[in-house]
Amino acid sequence: MKKSMQTKQRILTAAADLIQQSAGDISTITARDIAQQSRVGLGLINYYFTSKENLVTLAVQSIIDGVIHAYIPKETADTDHERFYASALGVFNFLFEHPALARISILNDLQSYSSDSNTIKTQNGFSRSLTTYDAPTQAYLSFLVTSILQAAFLGQKTLNSQLGYDFTSEQQRSLFVRRLVNTLLPQGADND
Repeated sequence: MKKSMQTKQRILTAAADLIQQSAGDISTITARDIAQQSRVGLGLINYYFTSKENLVTLAVQSIIDGVIHAYIPKETADTDHERFYASALGVFNFLFEHPALARISILNDLQSYSSDSNTIKTQNGFSRSLTTYDAPTQAYLSFLVTSILQAAFLGQKTLNSQLGYDFTSEQQRSLFVRRLVNTLLPQGADND
């Protein structure tokens, strides 16, 4: 039993590595590539994961799960506004630092939105930064910021021409997120 778990994890790790190397173009990754990278027989891919698509989805989910659970804002913040900003900037920077994983995760979540999706887990993380708001307001604000950050990431070229933000620049991402948070939580208007 333990060996099968190790084999399954090795396959997941190999798939994640290949996804990152391919810049998110999973059409260039074959099940044979994953089997070769993980040093297992091709049949084990289908045995453990049913299909390459399932494997890719699970590999991305596990990577982002780890990031979500390990994320701690770099800044210590006393207000909901600053905690929300730090969390939003951390998420937005992650999307651009890991574009292949982010794109796959977001698009998979949009196709099968569920309570265990990375999008919902991200929203739950944002809710934890809003300590002085009631649960419905936390959920609403978290939904808004997650949706906007995902749309900005996926549509970055169009937004550059429409809004003038160059998201390849960390400074421009920070300005965008600051403006977004100021719009959603005007300083002095939050419940702090």
